Amino acid sequence: TPQPRTDTERMDETSTASGLRILVVDDDQVSRIGMERQLQKLGCTVHTAEDGSQALDALRTQPFDLVFLD
Repeated sequence: TPQPRTDTERMDETSTASGLRILVVDDDQVSRIGMERQLQKLGCTVHTAEDGSQALDALRTQPFDLVFLD
């Protein structure tokens, strides 16, 4: 069985994601907001888009390290 992560392991995970610029694209508002909140807790800068058109507009104007699409 997996062992619970230690506080140090959790901090390492957070520091790895901290500062990443992430675009979350999802037409479902609840999913979009939930993902945004979780990523912000990890220290990420999160931008959201409701559809592909908005995502492309965002990608044209600013760089992202990662894009999540549904």
